[in-house]
Amino acid sequence: MIRRNIVHVVMTITLLAAGCDSPRQDNGQQTFLDPGEMAAEYYQETERLKLPPGAQWKPAPILPSYPDGSGVMRGNTYEIGWGKSTAQARWYCAWLSEWADQYGKDAARTATALEQLRKLPTMEQYTRFSDDGTRVHFDQLLAKFELGDVSAAHNHLRTNCVDAD
Repeated sequence: MIRRNIVHVVMTITLLAAGCDSPRQDNGQQTFLDPGEMAAEYYQETERLKLPPGAQWKPAPILPSYPDGSGVMRGNTYEIGWGKSTAQARWYCAWLSEWADQYGKDAARTATALEQLRKLPTMEQYTRFSDDGTRVHFDQLLAKFELGDVSAAHNHLRTNCVDAD
């Protein structure tokens, strides 16, 4: 009897582990991306977005593997949209840096940068990947940029765009 219970426990753990090994499916829908799929999503979005003069895209941000509780190295999975969102965040930071750098120096480049920043509310980084509080924050930032508040831009760049340089 004890042996039979042990077999049932081992089988149950095995089945649970097999079901949890790859959290990529939910009701038949893919919910997570492996690093290669995330990178493809990121690069597809970088092809669509234009950066300011002289700015270049960084490589896709693939996170390093990490050891699980047993010390086995595991790769990362990414939520669908993470690569796209990261590309859009880097795009925003690049244009914000352009606006702050050109403000008071080159009116045409400053205007172009502000025109690009005004596009954020139409992008998924804002509409899909940001919560209400973050959208309010972006709206308030844009209002400050419209008034020429370069300090707000520098603060945002320093606190939220460290990955984008």
